[in-house]
Amino acid sequence: MSRKPTITCDFCGVTSELIQHFVALSKTNTHACPQCQSHRVSARGKWLWLLTVITLPLLHYFVFTFPKLEFLYLFIIAFWLVPMMYISIVLHELGHYVSSRLLGGICPIVVFGEGVVLFSVTTRKTVWQFCSSPTLGLAYCAFPAEKQHKWRHLIMLSAGGVINFILCLISFGIFFTYKESLSDAWKIFWFINGSVNAYFAFFTFWPNGNAQMPSDGEQIRHLLNGESFRDSLPYQLNMAHAFYIRRDFKELVAFIKQCDDYERSPLLCQFLGMAYEKEHDYRQFSYWSEKTLELIEEEPSKYDEYVKAITLNNIAYALCCLGSKNSDRALEYSHQAVTLVPWEPSVVGTRASALICYDDPMQGVDMIDKLLQGLGDQDNYDKAISYFFLSIAYKKMGDLDKSNEYREYVQRLDERVLSELRHLNDDISL
Repeated sequence: MSRKPTITCDFCGVTSELIQHFVALSKTNTHACPQCQSHRVSARGKWLWLLTVITLPLLHYFVFTFPKLEFLYLFIIAFWLVPMMYISIVLHELGHYVSSRLLGGICPIVVFGEGVVLFSVTTRKTVWQFCSSPTLGLAYCAFPAEKQHKWRHLIMLSAGGVINFILCLISFGIFFTYKESLSDAWKIFWFINGSVNAYFAFFTFWPNGNAQMPSDGEQIRHLLNGESFRDSLPYQLNMAHAFYIRRDFKELVAFIKQCDDYERSPLLCQFLGMAYEKEHDYRQFSYWSEKTLELIEEEPSKYDEYVKAITLNNIAYALCCLGSKNSDRALEYSHQAVTLVPWEPSVVGTRASALICYDDPMQGVDMIDKLLQGLGDQDNYDKAISYFFLSIAYKKMGDLDKSNEYREYVQRLDERVLSELRHLNDDISL
């Protein structure tokens, strides 16, 4: 099997076989790792929304002030399209969310748009993510075992499209009823709103035949044919991902263990392992991560190397947390993972932790320092873990003042880390 060429990211300088090639807007050939590409797309998305918010009011001002400048209406159509699509997506996903909650279901995450997350809001039951592109949305909805009835799923799946259809009827009704009395700007508004919602309603109910990313219509077709909605692997993975983002790890474990043949699905096993890691059960984390790698290696053609890299990283981190008897394997697996995906923060952190504990503390310190500089929005728990390993590194290098300083940082950020990883502090030989 031939190896992919090793490519260097033009923006951050990391080198990997998995860096994707893309053509930049400047028409020059450039290479970017996913992390840098994500930052670039996010910046473009924010500028696009800022431009839209500033330009729309100005265009309306000029249209009402100079109504005979007809070319302005073309700009209004162009600039109204983006927010209208986004609003329609928001209302569509709220239709799924409200219907599932009223019928006794759960909805741990709702995504408005697609692409890079611009910002998110977390409520008691749900994480709400607002993304940069107004072209798609997702509501991760499920029902408890005792409420697994076909009609509940049918209502929940249909609710979003029904909302768009109603908005389409209302918008075109206003447009045609008050056509003579409306100003040109309002005619454009209602016509675009009706057209956008008609588009979403049509493609919502159209069965797209895509097993990996089925439309609402495709899922409805499967239900009407008597197939089980809950047994769909894409549905199971979406729900697992949703529970993980919401940090509801006990629910995630319970959900996966209700799925048929979950022990034969590498991706479900991977989620199960990561859930146990967040619950600080590192033996279970190690077991399910090893199980994931075993299943991946049975059918390597079905999974890309990124999935394998994350699995190797999970095993390495679990071995680090379990102590020095696993030092050689922790170093080996962390090296393999960071070679494949050197841009991934969690992989860099694991490699740094393994180096600090079992090989070259100074190299590990440099890696964590760079990682912390680039991840200012980390949550306190992740920062506390990084500072914990810095404390161990300086302890190994004999700088006890620096070690105690970082230990105090850990206490201020999240003192749970000190008790959870205390055995590592005792295990490391000076």
